[in-house]
Amino acid sequence: MTSIYTIEKTKKITFIIMSCLAITFTFTLIYFASIEGISATVLKEVEAVISDEEIDNLITDPVIQTLLQEESQDISAINLNDSDLPLKSKGQVVKKISENFSIKEIQVVTSKVKKGITPEDKSEIMDMITNRLSEEELTAIKVIAIQEMTKK
Repeated sequence: MTSIYTIEKTKKITFIIMSCLAITFTFTLIYFASIEGISATVLKEVEAVISDEEIDNLITDPVIQTLLQEESQDISAINLNDSDLPLKSKGQVVKKISENFSIKEIQVVTSKVKKGITPEDKSEIMDMITNRLSEEELTAIKVIAIQEMTKK
């Protein structure tokens, strides 16, 4: 009688552990899939805000000039892995943005960009971004956005 009880208890514990592992695995997959989707959305929003004038200003940035001299004369060919910039990929951009901005703030900015951004909106967004991100992080985000624009 005791051994049957022990076997049943072991089966229940095993079932609970396996269920928890399956749920954890599923949520992990969902998390990584959503990060990729968010990163694409964030970069599209940054692309929409970057003007030709800002691209010209970015090209004259000393950090970018150094990378352009080392790599090539094309900003889309810069390998950020070889740079000193803190962000090197879309995933890192999303992580940084999610650490520094609330979901509500991201939604507000996204809706403004989708509806059409006014100069006042652009100024407000840039103020918010420059207050929370370093100049190097912002430069890296712009380079990644430009590289994504040129892939299309």
